[in-house]
Order: sequence, then structure tokens, then C-alpha cells
Amino acid sequence: MNPQWKQKWIEALRSGKYKQTRAKLRRQTGYCCLGVLCDLVDSKRWVEPPALCCNYFEYRDPTMEGVQPTSMPPDDILITTGLLAPLAQQLANLNDGGASFSEIAHWIEGNV
Repeated sequence: MNPQWKQKWIEALRSGKYKQTRAKLRRQTGYCCLGVLCDLVDSKRWVEPPALCCNYFEYRDPTMEGVQPTSMPPDDILITTGLLAPLAQQLANLNDGGASFSEIAHWIEGNV
């Protein structure tokens, strides 16, 4: 992973700025660890959910038409940050398995 993005991500996870959620990149109540990374790269790509539809935001993928499901970052985010897809999946599993942002930041420091 690109060292600058790694450091920004770790700092953001530890900052207290982001509340944590599970199973989606971003919900109205917070972000998953990968949603934090997406937000750091381009916070203007979030699409608010339609009223009474759902409680999660979509993250627009400029390489695809329309809005796509958002449980994992789009490929361009992985390419920009240098995060490999298998590591992204491991991090999603940690996040959804109950690891805190602090624990995830520590894991990233030692494994990414």
C-alpha cells in the first residue's frame, strides 16, 4: 500500500472523527474502515440514500454507470491507495467481525 495513504488512513481511524458501522462502506450512523479510506480519497462521491429507502450511502464509481453496491471500495480507490483486494477483504472481515477502529489501525500498521 502507498505509505502516505496508509499513514493518513491509520490517523483517520484513530482520530475519533469517524463513528464505526458494519457491512456497508457508510451508513447514516457511521463508516466501516474501508469507507473511511474512500472518504479520505474522495468524500464528494457519496450518494445519499433516497428518503425511506435504506440507511446506507452509495459510493459512486466513475468507471461504472449509475450507482453500485458499496460493501467494498471501487477498483479505482484500491489502485489509488495501493491497497490489494485480498487485504481489503481481510479488513472488511475484521471490521464486520467486531474489531474496533483502533484495533484495525494497529493491524494495518503490522500487516499492510
